[in-house]
Amino acid sequence: MRKHIEDLLIALNEDLYEREQAIRLTLLTVLSGQSIFLLGKPGVAKSLIARRIKEVFKDATAFEYLMNRFSTPDEIFGPVAISKLKSDTYERAVKGYLPDADIAFLDEIWKAGPSIQNTLLTIINEKLYRNGSKDIKVPLKGLIAASNELPDQGQGLEALWDRFIVRISVKNIAGQSQFSDYLMNAPQTDFKIDPKLQLSTRDYETHRKKASQVKVLPHIVDVVLKIKNYINLYNNDAINEHKIYVSDRRWKKIIEILKTSAYLNDRKAIDATDCFLICHMIWDHPSQENRVLDFVTDAILNHGIEGQSDLADWTSKIERFKEQVIKNTTFLKMVINKIITEIEKNGDIYFEFVDKDDKNDILIIKKSDWETLKSKYQSLYYYRSTRRYRDEFKKYGNNILHKRYASWNDDFLSYKLQLKDVKRKGNIRKKPNDTIHKNILENHKSLTKEFQKFLKSSNILENKDTFDNLFVSQHLTSMLDHPLSKLKSQTKALEKQLAQIKVDYDKLK
Repeated sequence: MRKHIEDLLIALNEDLYEREQAIRLTLLTVLSGQSIFLLGKPGVAKSLIARRIKEVFKDATAFEYLMNRFSTPDEIFGPVAISKLKSDTYERAVKGYLPDADIAFLDEIWKAGPSIQNTLLTIINEKLYRNGSKDIKVPLKGLIAASNELPDQGQGLEALWDRFIVRISVKNIAGQSQFSDYLMNAPQTDFKIDPKLQLSTRDYETHRKKASQVKVLPHIVDVVLKIKNYINLYNNDAINEHKIYVSDRRWKKIIEILKTSAYLNDRKAIDATDCFLICHMIWDHPSQENRVLDFVTDAILNHGIEGQSDLADWTSKIERFKEQVIKNTTFLKMVINKIITEIEKNGDIYFEFVDKDDKNDILIIKKSDWETLKSKYQSLYYYRSTRRYRDEFKKYGNNILHKRYASWNDDFLSYKLQLKDVKRKGNIRKKPNDTIHKNILENHKSLTKEFQKFLKSSNILENKDTFDNLFVSQHLTSMLDHPLSKLKSQTKALEKQLAQIKVDYDKLK
């Protein structure tokens, strides 16, 4: 399906400039069975977009009308059927009018009178038109509305405005090179789409049914809840003149569009990229578009990738298990530490050395001299009792001192650095009793099994390294590459940490 839609988008954008996003969203909206509102000044190709979308469908009928304040229901829904009046039946001849159309484009929608707008409510939402005493099912796949202004406040237009799920601002061509190409290229008068790419009504209904089966996973619900919280905070800020209102019905329709996006991208579940589309479906005023994009982006980056919230829980769970293992393998014990006895003389620090054979023979050598001793003899001063002497010494190992008998031979007396035993309470780690030992092993096994099950179900490590979506700009989808990479590295680190707990435990005596 993705390749088919990709080819359709290429065809729809032929000889159009800077209208890619408008085309994408309009096609997605219509294939979702929803309605879209294009906000833009005259001459920005709003009607052209609608006419091109009509060409997507085989043998589709289209209805297009420019509203004004004098427009009557007859002009939109068809004239009253005179033949029916003879039998006291008030019905309209809808053939060729909006109730008979697959695609409808209503320009300057807000200029329509209340009778037209109220009838549109049911057509848009339930796809039903009340014709006389009967409700008829309309074939309408998508209603595209446009205007250069928003609905006036306090005019009872809120219900109709809420029906337009997708909203997009269409502006003049901004790029200089694109504008130059636009001026030089001849206008296309007979736009057609390859019949192989066109969709029949049966294709449309099949795709709608399959799209409805797309899954909405818990982390996507978290994204929506986060966005709702941001909207509440925004509305509570007195500085913001325009409030954002998203009805429960609108949220449900938004999810339907996200499902369609996922399906058309060949996925069985909504993912983070689909959620970027929400920013086109919740603003009420153009001034809110950047703020709404911030809300959506932040929610997606923190909750949009499957496993993000769960991984945070797993980090805490594994850390708690590690702390429990350490607690159950740590015991208090009297520990003897050997420390060097230091003697202070005339502001200097000295160490004591005891003859290994004669415990009464004690030499006292300056600490700094001991630290500079090498494995070759050198002359040093030392004390025996209170008397000072000079002789040749060398160091042997970390705590053995050799004192030469005489300079003309290699005989020596061996002395050992005097160490003092100091007792203190300290912790040692060892395996616990059999019951706790068995419990630790079972818990580790269970935890490892659960973690592997989580990894398999969330597909974190198996996910592709980059995101893309036919209906979302690469600038937005590429923002997910870093959090995805970070999530994968955190997952591998947790997997390694859990295994290391067992390795460290097995080393205990």
